[in-house]
Amino acid sequence: MAEPAGLEREEDQTILLLLCYLGIFALIPYLICGGRRSDPRMDFAFRHARQGLALAILVMAVSVALVFGTVFLAGLSGAGALAARIGWGLRLLLAAAAAVTGWDKAFTRKPWLLPLAGGLA
Repeated sequence: MAEPAGLEREEDQTILLLLCYLGIFALIPYLICGGRRSDPRMDFAFRHARQGLALAILVMAVSVALVFGTVFLAGLSGAGALAARIGWGLRLLLAAAAAVTGWDKAFTRKPWLLPLAGGLA
């Protein structure tokens, strides 16, 4: 019994959906599924890849802002350094929560729009 050609197997879909929320690795399903959007499964993965890319861009922008904020706050006092650490921790926590929620919605095949980053996608 021959395997289907291309990305028709369920394992391939799972790998693509996993990559959708792994930062810059979302480019892989974005590029693979972008040309095959007539297939509903590919379109579903493409939409999640767009959201994952938007999330990665948003996290990078917040990281750049935090770098400049850390430099500014470091000169103030010990409280400034604490505020910078809290900012980095919140960025990590929110990015991880968004990625895990995205994976949950992708693997359960539920349509979902990520707050903030989903509007950019």
